[in-house]
Amino acid sequence: MSSQDLSCHDLVRTTLGHIRGIDLNSTAMSQWAFRPKANMTNSREDQAPQTIRIAFWLFLLGAVAEITLCGLSLASAPAVIAAARSHAASITRGVGTKEAVQFVEPSILAGIFFGGLIGVALAVLSSLMLRGLRWARTALLVLTVISFSEITGSYGLGAVAFIASVIAMILAFRPPSKAFLRSRSKK
Repeated sequence: MSSQDLSCHDLVRTTLGHIRGIDLNSTAMSQWAFRPKANMTNSREDQAPQTIRIAFWLFLLGAVAEITLCGLSLASAPAVIAAARSHAASITRGVGTKEAVQFVEPSILAGIFFGGLIGVALAVLSSLMLRGLRWARTALLVLTVISFSEITGSYGLGAVAFIASVIAMILAFRPPSKAFLRSRSKK
């Protein structure tokens, strides 16, 4: 620390002492007032290993790709629905056309909704895994398997989300990640 930092630090302590009527310059008071609390330390043991931190960012990349894909799909939904309706008529050759057309719009909108839900779940669960919750890693594994169905998504975003999730899962099951999650679940 420079002498300017020390004098500024002393000025703050003295000012706070005068405002509160406490002598912060006393040795006992300075040891008590500026001692870090046990739960506020940011020790190396409390931090997630690099494998978990990288997995977190990869899952977030997957989440952003999923949500972006849903936004693009929602923007193009009217055109896709119209094309699917006309295509349904040609596929069914008049038999059951009415029923097929009836399910086009809800199925497309349901796909968009569940894609967005997967994106949000990836973001939330990855932050829970970063905090050390082991069950979040298991839930992310299930979502990664489910997101395989979106690998052919528009503009390659489905593939980006799936590949990022697969790499993140590999990192989440590496020995440092396992040890971190195991130690956090015992607390």
